[in-house]
Amino acid sequence: MDVRITILVENTTTVPGLLGEYGFSALIEVDGQRLLFDTGNGEAIISNARQLGIDLSTIEALVISHGHFDHTGGVMQLLPELKKPIVYAHPEVFARHQVPAAHRRRGILALLLPRMICFRQELSLLLLITLLK
Repeated sequence: MDVRITILVENTTTVPGLLGEYGFSALIEVDGQRLLFDTGNGEAIISNARQLGIDLSTIEALVISHGHFDHTGGVMQLLPELKKPIVYAHPEVFARHQVPAAHRRRGILALLLPRMICFRQELSLLLLITLLK
């Protein structure tokens, strides 16, 4: 089994040309299949992927661990880059979350995700009801 994990978004980076931001995102590749785990805050993911030579259109699935802005902030920017991803999300992703004032312009995934599904009908959403039980 060939497994590779590439951190796309993290608070800090020592790699020239990559952006650090409050948040997290990782590309997970297993035997040629690619999934993206979270999307960070939204400022760095596309830029960092391009800097690392990662073709985001080849991602087959997007996993959202929870609804906090620093893990979901890049969802709306990322969707046009993806072809037809399956989105896996924790069932509480639609719960209301407090968003710090500095990040309110990004909104809350609870408000964004239903709109994404409406506008991108080919997007599949699977709630992982058993996650963390």
